[in-house]
Amino acid sequence: MDLGVGAWSFCGVWGLELGASSTVGFPEFRIPLARFEASFSDPGGQDVRAPIWNLKPRRYPYLDRPFPVHKAPVKKMKSAITPKSIAISFVVVLVLYIAAFNGIEGCRHRKGAWDVAFLTDASGNPSIVVYQLALNISSVELVFSGERIAQTNLSERVLFDRPLKPVPFGKVIYEDLTVLPGVVTFDLFGHEVELLPRVLFVNKKEIPWKSDTTVELSETNKPAVPPKPPGKAKTGVL
Repeated sequence: MDLGVGAWSFCGVWGLELGASSTVGFPEFRIPLARFEASFSDPGGQDVRAPIWNLKPRRYPYLDRPFPVHKAPVKKMKSAITPKSIAISFVVVLVLYIAAFNGIEGCRHRKGAWDVAFLTDASGNPSIVVYQLALNISSVELVFSGERIAQTNLSERVLFDRPLKPVPFGKVIYEDLTVLPGVVTFDLFGHEVELLPRVLFVNKKEIPWKSDTTVELSETNKPAVPPKPPGKAKTGVL
C-alpha cells in the first residue's frame, strides 16, 4: 500500500471540510464532528480509510462544581471597655492628678508665707513685725505712733498662707497668694502697708527690705485718702 500516491484527508471534531479531490492526487481534508481519521487512495483507485484516533469529549469534574470560597471565621469583637479597664483608668488618672496637684502645691509653697506678728504694749500701742525666712527678711517692725487699742500686751502671729486669715487689728484689703509669699496689703489705722517680695510699700512709698529695722508711722505721714482695695492696677510690682 503506497501512501505517497494517495490523497490525504483529515476528519475532526469541528465538521469542517477543506482540500482537493483525491483522484488527482492532492490532499483532502475532511473534519467530521465525532472522530479524527485519515483516508487515502490506493493505485487501483479504491478509497481506504484508516482511523488515527477517536476524540472523546473530556470532562473536568472540578470545573463543573462551584469554586470553593474559604471564608475566615468571624470572631466576635470583645468590647475594649470593661469594668477592669475602667477601674485601672480611674486609678491612673487619680494618681496623675494627685502627683500634679502635689507638684503645683509644692511650687506654690516653696518659699513660704508672710509671717506677721501683731503686738501691743502695756498701754495698747500697736505695732507689727514682719518675717520671711526664704527672703532673708527678719524683724522688720512698723510702729504706729499715736494709735491705741483696747487690748494690751497682745502678741499674735498670723501666717498668710491662705486667703481671708483674720487679723487682731486693722484689716487686709488685698492679697494675692497664688505663689507664696505673694502680696498682702493692709489698712492699719489709715496707713497702707503692702508686703511684696521685692520691696515694702508704706503709703505708696517704696522702702527696701532690711532686717532688724523699725519704721515709725504717725498721724503726720498718714495719707489724706484712706486706703482702698486695689483694682487691676497694682500698687507695686513683684
